Parts: sequence; structure tokens; C-alpha cells
Amino acid sequence: MTYRVECDVAVDEVSTAGEAWRIMIDYMGTVFPHGRRAFAMFVGPSDAEAALRLDVDADVGRAAATWLPDNGIGAEPGVPACHVALSVCESSDDEPIAVPADRAIVTPGAALTALEEYVSTGQKPTVLAWTSPS
Repeated sequence: MTYRVECDVAVDEVSTAGEAWRIMIDYMGTVFPHGRRAFAMFVGPSDAEAALRLDVDADVGRAAATWLPDNGIGAEPGVPACHVALSVCESSDDEPIAVPADRAIVTPGAALTALEEYVSTGQKPTVLAWTSPS
């Protein structure tokens, strides 16, 4: 299966977890227009809506994961809420968006693993614990 990876104004098509991983690693090293290495990434089948949203702030060392079909919130077991809200670039054409600190309960490494798992299986990543939004 082929997946679409959208970040800022870029859209990439990938067919392997390794390709998705390399794209995310590249973005983690990119300084976006708001001056931070922080971005929103949307991933889904090439012919459907995105299912996984990852908000990653490499400068803070935290991420947030959302399973879009049910707005589930992903958490990495044992990781407490971040000490600050994340400020991520969703689009270079707009101001950065704030991701609440209590949603930033994933490390960038676990976000990478969740991305790899999703592209490998097409299913909600089991590396994260998922809860419904309150």
C-alpha cells in the first residue's frame, strides 16, 4: 500500500516504513518558518484521508499523536505531560499552532516508531496507549 505523508506544503508518497522514517528524520532537522524544528505531519493512505497526525517539536523533545478517525490521543507509557505547550508549523502560510502541554506525552522516538508501525500495518499504532479526548 502507498501512503501520503503531508508536512507543511510538502506531500510525499511512501510505500515502506523506512521511507516514512527518513522523511520524518529530515523534518526533525529542518528549521521551519517560525524558527523552530517543530511541525505537524499527517499520514494516511494515498487514496483516503489522513489517519495519523503527529505534532513533533524536536527542540523541546516532545510530540503529540492523534488518531484522526476517532480523535484518539496517543500516549507513550511512562512519559509525563510536557512542561510547555508545543508550537508547531502546520503550514508555512499560517502562524504556528499551539499543542497543549498535556497532549505532548510522546517522545520524538516513539512518534517515529508509531509512524513506522502505521505505514507497516495500516492500523492504529500499538506502540502508544490510546485514550478518547475528554
